[in-house]
Amino acid sequence: MAAPVHSTPSHRRRELLVCLALVLCTLAVYWPIQGHGFLNLDDGAYVSQNAHVRAGLTWSSIRWAFTTGYFSYWHPLTWLSHMLDYQLFALDPAGHHATSIQLHTAAVLLLFLLLRQTTGSLWRSAFAAAFFALHPLRVESVAWISERKDVLSALLWMLTMLAYVWYAKRPSILRYAALLLSFALGLMAKPMLVTLPFVLLLFDYWPLRRIGKTSEESPTKPAPAKILLLEKVPLFILAAASAIITLAITTRSGAAPSLTRHSLQARIALSLVAYVKYVAMILWPHDLAILYPHPSAPFPWWQVAAAAFFLGGMTLLAAFAARRHGYLPVGWLWFLVTLVPVIGVVQVGTQFVADRWTYIPSVGIGIMIVWGLADLASRSPVLKRSLAAVGVVALVASAAATEVQIYRWRDNEALFRQTVRVTENNVLAHTNLAQALIEKGKVDEAIEHCAEALRIKPDYEQAVNNLGVALFMKRELRPAKALFRRVIEINPSQVEAYNNLGRVLVEEHKATEAVSVYETALRIQPNHVGALIGLADALCQAREYEPAIARYAAALDLDPGRGDALRGIAHALAELGRFDEAAAHCMKALELDPADVEARYYLGVALARLGATADAMECLQQVLTLVPDHKAARQWLSLLESGEELPQGAVSRTKPPAP
Repeated sequence: MAAPVHSTPSHRRRELLVCLALVLCTLAVYWPIQGHGFLNLDDGAYVSQNAHVRAGLTWSSIRWAFTTGYFSYWHPLTWLSHMLDYQLFALDPAGHHATSIQLHTAAVLLLFLLLRQTTGSLWRSAFAAAFFALHPLRVESVAWISERKDVLSALLWMLTMLAYVWYAKRPSILRYAALLLSFALGLMAKPMLVTLPFVLLLFDYWPLRRIGKTSEESPTKPAPAKILLLEKVPLFILAAASAIITLAITTRSGAAPSLTRHSLQARIALSLVAYVKYVAMILWPHDLAILYPHPSAPFPWWQVAAAAFFLGGMTLLAAFAARRHGYLPVGWLWFLVTLVPVIGVVQVGTQFVADRWTYIPSVGIGIMIVWGLADLASRSPVLKRSLAAVGVVALVASAAATEVQIYRWRDNEALFRQTVRVTENNVLAHTNLAQALIEKGKVDEAIEHCAEALRIKPDYEQAVNNLGVALFMKRELRPAKALFRRVIEINPSQVEAYNNLGRVLVEEHKATEAVSVYETALRIQPNHVGALIGLADALCQAREYEPAIARYAAALDLDPGRGDALRGIAHALAELGRFDEAAAHCMKALELDPADVEARYYLGVALARLGATADAMECLQQVLTLVPDHKAARQWLSLLESGEELPQGAVSRTKPPAP
């Protein structure tokens, strides 16, 4: 093992150059992510449709972040990071992605500094950090805005380990307090950090060498095993508290894992195979997907036995090599231990494995590979040059594979097409691909994927809902309505189904029935912005304009960026003859979206009513430029050009938007 770092100008210059290279390479590879948008999986719940996040950093939202168990997690620091991003970038996804890229880059730098300080090896540390930075499995954590908790918690993981090294070199209360603070912050970013105290014990063995005899190679002073355990008791207490909070939240939300769904034997078998799957994914990342469903049938006994043999053999090999190659047991146990919370013995969710769950565990495999090959290379200069060249080629290939994977994450359609292609019986992938296709107007293809999702799982409510939306867009209102009612039968608390059913009823001019449906939705979720706007639309259709304006205003209080609410108020105000106020609300909507055709049409009508004929004609002409077949705009423009008396009706509202 290399000697501990001695700080000299030449060492510092080389470290600075390595840091600069790591930053530039990481940014160059991940930079295209800033051109990606929000995903239709979780990003709405985390950011784009989360009223608390979209309030920015306010006392109310901060209090919510620290008290909520929303989405079955307690991670207030992650919520605060999303709120800060919204404060800075609003709903521009480029800013949110940029933050994740920067956090990942910072975590890479801290990993390099951690390994450099503790092992004294510049190039091994650089290669291990680059392996971590550029691996294709990192893409999910960096490119998925909802996985902000991964990159943020990883940064705090590395910071906590550096704080521990700082403390171990010269123990003091101040340094230990810094260690506790960084660990607590990490747990508040993602509870998966509960395994970090175990990893610190591993680092005591190698490379810190606090266990055993004093050595010139040791960057810290050895300590009795009892002391090493006692000093981590507060860390284990924090980890236990985080685990208890997480379990309480998942139990309260109904997301707690069922230990009776699968037998303990089945869950252990699943975990053994999953460990081997993760090793394979790290060593040969291919056919990556956002979700890998659980196998439909139990693994055959020979496959489970082979997995157990491999894991046992690797563990024995690492133990036998521990005296001469301490990095082998440390790297291997780092990998095994950090995967424990998600390996499947206590199963949460529908996924078998996940790319994002390798974010921290893969560091252990990286340490084994880099230090193992470096020791092998030290046997001869020729071997050293050859393996160095192989390492550089491997990093370049990894970066290229990462770029390809980033491209697959460019939008919902590309991501879920890839997932459907490389997985089988993936109900979520087919459902979300259908949703992406609906958003792009590819309705017939969306219906095919909804049908496939329902073949796999006939009562999958989101697939039923998406099929209803697709049929609504084809103007097949009766079957669409039946599908939304079926969703409500499956899940009487499914607010989106009520919201969509209300849209159909408004389209059928059944305003009274629609009002009742929306009121039911709002009893389930009082702050549902879409249901508030839908209720207001139904009230407008029933000519109850004042109550409608109140509902639109409530929606805008929750989400000031809703142009449809501003347009709705404009319509209601115009019907009440308050054309100056209607025009003002149209202008606000156009500030949000200059291409908002409906707002521009309402503005033209309001200006015509106010007697500003020239401005009204210009506005209506702009509508026809954007939508040449806009019949209502053409009729109003014709009236204004002819000088005929304007009709008594204030404005004829266009059709409600699709669900």
